[in-house]
Amino acid sequence: MEADALRDGVDALTSTYEGDMKKLENDLILEINEREESDSRVGNYLTQELRNIDDEVLDMIKKGSANEKTHYDTIKQAVSDIRKELNNEIWKREQSHEQMILLLEHS
Repeated sequence: MEADALRDGVDALTSTYEGDMKKLENDLILEINEREESDSRVGNYLTQELRNIDDEVLDMIKKGSANEKTHYDTIKQAVSDIRKELNNEIWKREQSHEQMILLLEHS
């Protein structure tokens, strides 16, 4: 009888232990799933943010390139204008020089 009571006590404790372990296992599975979902949400958020940053950087590069092109075109036009002015000045001086030579020759 005492052995039966002892066996019943061990069986009850074993059953309680197995139930508690099963509950802990289920809680662990739920926690793992929640963490995986959370990690996935965080990963998706970070991936989207990186894409946004990449898009912004590309946009900045495009705008920068456009600005550089505008600056280049402005400088190119200024150089072209200066070259025209210098060529006009050279032409005027050549004309003036030729006129001086003609004047000197006819004097």
